[in-house]
Amino acid sequence: MNPFRGYLKIKVKEGELKAFQSLVPSFIEKVKETEPNALQFEAFSNEERGEIIWLESYVDNTGFDFHISNPVLDDLKMKMMPLQDSIVDMHFMSAPTNAALVGLQQYGISPNVLSPFPGTNRLTEGRVAEKNIQIALTMELSDVTVFSRLNKGNLELAPKQEGLLFHQGFQIDKNRIIVYQEYKDSETLLSWLDVTDHLSQQLFPYIKGLNTEFCGNPPSSALKEKAAQWDVVYFDKIAGFKRFA
Repeated sequence: MNPFRGYLKIKVKEGELKAFQSLVPSFIEKVKETEPNALQFEAFSNEERGEIIWLESYVDNTGFDFHISNPVLDDLKMKMMPLQDSIVDMHFMSAPTNAALVGLQQYGISPNVLSPFPGTNRLTEGRVAEKNIQIALTMELSDVTVFSRLNKGNLELAPKQEGLLFHQGFQIDKNRIIVYQEYKDSETLLSWLDVTDHLSQQLFPYIKGLNTEFCGNPPSSALKEKAAQWDVVYFDKIAGFKRFA
């Protein structure tokens, strides 16, 4: 399965984060009830930054078409939109339909459509939802071809890594790469970092800028200690569902 995946980060108006967060569970529940092609719909927040990240996946890009035109969501959208200050970033991991692009333009949204590198997708495997860790890692590189070469090493190691559910890199523009990852739990990610350390060490000299977002339940203390060497921003889960299997 290679679902249509999207990432949206918004900035909420100052003083309105609590009000926005209070509407999120109802919004997600309506998506779950009325959109059978939605495989994932989750919201995460960082209170210090006043930001919300939405992670969405659909059976295909027409599932997203239905989502943006779903009339059941209209009332909640009318309540949520005035609380929103701006769209920080929006990415699609494959091409949306023209209908979706037109629909988004009505909201003033121009998303990035990412170019994928080969990756690992095992989202239909068993998961422990209470422990899942999802990561968006954005890198500015002096030489993007280095990432492409080292990514082949990741692909060779990934089949042996139990609990690695998703790991794929995408090119945003000439010099920037974003890597989306999902792991069953902290222990899986720690193990993967050890296994791929030799590849990471080869990539580090080419990294000019790095931003890492952890979305989900709090990582273990051991993982937080390991991640302290990076520029990590933690987003706590508000509500959401996954039903890939």
